Amino acid sequence: MAEYTRIIILDSDATLLAPLDELFLLPPSTATMPRAYWLDKPTLASHIMVITPSAAEFARVQKEIDKAGLGVYDMEIANEF
Repeated sequence: MAEYTRIIILDSDATLLAPLDELFLLPPSTATMPRAYWLDKPTLASHIMVITPSAAEFARVQKEIDKAGLGVYDMEIANEF
């Protein structure tokens, strides 16, 4: 999807209650994610992500996915970066 300048990724169980247009107005960044406020330690949540697609970044993420063991999920991988 590198032909796009920005992609919004929603978790499969997300329910949209309002437009997400303002997410396209965020300052440029590789990835933007909200904080997981329900956890004790500072952690980013992966239920919604705004990313700038890049083949190089995808390769980095894919490498981490390939290394991930059982019980390691997207939120843990995203927080590794």
